[in-house]
Amino acid sequence: VRFLVNFKDDYMQKKSLITIGYASLILMGGITGYIVAGSLASLLSSSLFAISLLVCVWLIEKGKKAGLRLAMLLTTILFFFFGYRFLTTLHFFPSGAMALLSVLTLLRLFQRESSCK
Repeated sequence: VRFLVNFKDDYMQKKSLITIGYASLILMGGITGYIVAGSLASLLSSSLFAISLLVCVWLIEKGKKAGLRLAMLLTTILFFFFGYRFLTTLHFFPSGAMALLSVLTLLRLFQRESSCK
């Protein structure tokens, strides 16, 4: 995470840190799903989303609006996935909690989107 040191824009740094935190939670959830339930699909999909979100962080750090928009798209996809899982199981944890976290992450990413190029 060395590239986070050279930020010119405090708002973009916050968006990057939020995205890194969200990606970390997604990855930890996939690892937990693999350990607890033996779900290889959970591990692979969480890894793919986490890596994609980290690429978004790199783009955001470069001041590219595409990175922010891609992060919002990926977070929206995850919101719908976790929301669907919550509605079908009615278990708040983990799917309901992750749906809520996805909404909170989206709200922060949407805030001041215009600070990117």
